[in-house]
Formats: sequence, structure tokens, C-alpha cells
Amino acid sequence: MLVRSQRASALLIVLWVLALLSFLIITTMMVATQDVESAVSRRLVSRAQQLAERGIALGAHPGVRADDSLLHGKISASESYDVRLTTEERRLNLNAQLTPERSEVLARLFTIWGLPEKDAQALTKALMEIADARRKSPSTGATAAAPFRKLDEIAAVKGMDAVAALRPSWRESFTLRGDGHLDVNEADAELIAAAADVPLSAARTFVEVRDGPDGIPQTKDDKPLENIEELPALLGTKMQNLAQIFTLHGGTQRIESTGRAGGIARCVTITLQKNAPVPLLEWQDSTPVK
Repeated sequence: MLVRSQRASALLIVLWVLALLSFLIITTMMVATQDVESAVSRRLVSRAQQLAERGIALGAHPGVRADDSLLHGKISASESYDVRLTTEERRLNLNAQLTPERSEVLARLFTIWGLPEKDAQALTKALMEIADARRKSPSTGATAAAPFRKLDEIAAVKGMDAVAALRPSWRESFTLRGDGHLDVNEADAELIAAAADVPLSAARTFVEVRDGPDGIPQTKDDKPLENIEELPALLGTKMQNLAQIFTLHGGTQRIESTGRAGGIARCVTITLQKNAPVPLLEWQDSTPVK
């Protein structure tokens, strides 16, 4: 009886040891697999970053145009890069709108986005009050000409949560750089409508003609405006000061390059001031939003 009991105990110990060894082996394999996957992921991220930076180098060349085929490269079945050349002036310079003469542009844009007119006016007033206060007593880094330094500061203003709910991508419509003009050859219809105080339908018609038969901006069939004096007639407005609001060619270049490697994507965005001694204004690395 004692012998049988000892044999049973020994068997249990052996089974426990085998179970422990199996656990250790499986754990080791899982850790090793994770390490391999992590190494592969790091390699793909690095490669995607390299491809994005290659695109930046191409896009920054003064001889490359926005519709150049060189800006879209397929290295292999799993590696590619795409570059977009625009101007920072294709977005609305928010600081430039925070003046008594231009503040209504913001209110109109918020209304176009679906904000009730009363709320749009209240939000614009709140932004103006903050800007005026900062102009009188500039906060760290702020200046009289640029009371807001980051778009995240705008997001904290009361009423912007309603705008964000209606237009989650609102940041894509604003900039804090550029000369304050709006690039009529690159801006979208909503910004043009708000800046020129014309119906959205008129601005959309203008953009459709500007972007050519294929409806895609920055392609060879585009028909950019070449004379700012023709803009009032094209938009159906009698305003004659549009040259003070719009520009044909923004002077602040924006290059967005996305590199892809094995399902991993990295984006590099740089802002350049043309004809400046030190042209680079900003460099941003990010993961593109799907």
C-alpha cells in the first residue's frame, strides 16, 4: 500500500514537472514570437519613415510641380510613398480673422458647418475677446499679431466642442502660419464661400471648374485662376476688395509625404517659407489617420 502511494506521488510530481516545462516552453515561444513581431514592426516603421522622408526630399525640390508623377512612387508590392504639395494659405489663417474687419468670416464658416447662427456669433465673440486680451497682455510666446500659437488653444474655447462635434476635422481648415491671405487656387469651397461672403453653391461651382474635368485637384487638367480681378464675376459677387482677402499663389509651402511599408504608414509634414534665408518653419512626424 505504501509502495503504491509512493508511486502515485512520484507520478503526480512527474506530471507537475511536465506541465511546468510545457508552460515554460510555451511562454518562451510566446515571448520570442512577440520579440520577432516587435522587431519586424520596428523595421517596418523605420522603413515607412524613410520612404516618407524620401518623398519630402523630392517634394522640396524647386523643379517639382504639384502634379508631377515623381510624387507618387511604388517601390515594391508592399512599399510606396505619396507626396502632396500645397500651400499653408489653402487654409484659413485664424489669427488673421480675429479682427473687427474679418471676424465675420469665422462666424460664416461655423454656420456653413452647421452651427446655429446665434452660437456661431457667440463663439466668434469669445475668440475675439481672448485675442484682444492677449494683444493687450501677450501670454508666453503670443504676440499682438498672433495671439494664438497653437490650434489646441482654440479647442479649449467655450463653444468649440460643438464645432468639433459637427466637424471633427476642423483643424484641417485652419492654420496659424502664412501671410493671412487665402489661396483661391487651393482652398476648398467652404473656406472660399466664408471668406468671400458668397453662397456655398457659387464657391462649389468655382472649385469644380478650377479642379478640371476629373474633379481632382493638382492634376494636369486643372484650370487655376490667373487673374484675381476675375474672381468677383466668377463667384457672383460685387465685392471689389477680394485681392485683400485672396491670393493666387500662397507663399508658404506645405509638403505632406506618406510612406508605407508592409501595412505600416508614417507621415512627415514640413512647412517652408519660400525665398527665406532659413526656409524650414516646421517639421512634423505622425501616423496618418485612416
